[in-house]
Amino acid sequence: MASQTQAAQQAFQQAKSEASEAGQQAARAQLQQIQAAQAAKFQQIAAEVQARIAAWERLKATSAPPATDGSPDNKPVPQR
Repeated sequence: MASQTQAAQQAFQQAKSEASEAGQQAARAQLQQIQAAQAAKFQQIAAEVQARIAAWERLKATSAPPATDGSPDNKPVPQR
């Protein structure tokens, strides 16, 4: 997407340097479309991340407490 944005920005700058109003408007419209697509993609990513965080929080809340003796299997340490 970055390359699309860069290409649209270059097209806009070229149209601007050529004093082409129609070219500027077309490049501006293309750039706005690309930015809208990027914004939608970022919103989708944010929603997915929020869902994963919520799932992690639920999992963390229901999991067994960690062992306090450093044992990796969370089993109680036998008393001697």
